[in-house]
Parts: sequence; structure tokens; C-alpha cells
Amino acid sequence: MANLSIKRIEVINTVDGRNTLREEPGDAHQNRGLVFSSRSEGNFSGWRLNNDETAEFVLGSPDHSVAAQATGSTNNVGVIGFAAYAERRSLFEDFELGATRGGGTYKGVTRGGSLGTGIGDVQSDHVGTTSFMRDGDKPDILVIGYDLREVLVAAGIITPPEPNPFPGTETGYRKYVK
Repeated sequence: MANLSIKRIEVINTVDGRNTLREEPGDAHQNRGLVFSSRSEGNFSGWRLNNDETAEFVLGSPDHSVAAQATGSTNNVGVIGFAAYAERRSLFEDFELGATRGGGTYKGVTRGGSLGTGIGDVQSDHVGTTSFMRDGDKPDILVIGYDLREVLVAAGIITPPEPNPFPGTETGYRKYVK
């Protein structure tokens, strides 16, 4: 994830309808997220265990997903969500820049799948704490559906020839290999 803006942002991440930072249902308005500095990069590497560790995301059967274990339901498996809030500016900044506060946007696909996300090995992944005031109550939201390749082909989402987002994959470094 990259924050390309000039302001800090807060990003809430959900997998299978569950907040990845705390053991709770995903809620774009009630959950808190990770704060990313201006022009910075970061990632959501797994289910957050504490400020120093995450447990890897592991794809598997919906019945063995964290969502099924937490709720007894697989209704929301196969969906990854991101909600991003910009940081509130001070009144002085708003006056100086002539800023207006806008509503959020929504992009993505909400198709659930035949995969669920379980919990894997624990890994080191340190975060700290900070304060953050949200600019408004409407985040920008991105939803990504994921599924088995066979299901995507059967649904007509992947059709031959399959699209290649990186057609220029040859780097030119092969000439140095002996």
C-alpha cells in the first residue's frame, strides 16, 4: 500500500469481513486502522496479534477461515476491503488552501468466493501508536474479490487469453547470468 498524498491517511483493512488489526467485525466507520505518513509505503502482512507480531494470511477452505471460526458464518469470505480516511486539516489550513470536505468514493467488486482466509505462522511486524483525526465520516473504499482460478474461469472473469498486467517482464539482466 502506498500513500501518494501529501497528507497522512488512516487505512482500515478487512479480510473476509473481519478487521485485520483487532478481533472484531469489519466496520469502515467504527474500526481504527494503520496510519501512513505522506508519501510512504506499508503493508498489511497478516492478522495483527499485538504491536510487534502478525500471523500470516493463509488461503484455504471457507469453513476453516478466521471468519467462520469467529462468527460461525462464511457469508463474507472471499472479500478484501480497504477504507481510507484523509487526516483532518486545521481550520487555518482549510482557510489558506480553500479546501472543501468531500464525501468518500467506492470502488471494487463485491463477489464472494470459494476461498477463505485462515491464520498462519507468526511473524515479526512492529507498529506504534499515534493520534489521528479523520477528515469527515465518508472514507474512500476499495473492495477486492478473490477466488479459485477455476471459479473465475467458470464465471467468465478470466477468459483465454488471460490478461497480463506486466507484458514486459523481461528485465534485461539475463545477459549477466553465467
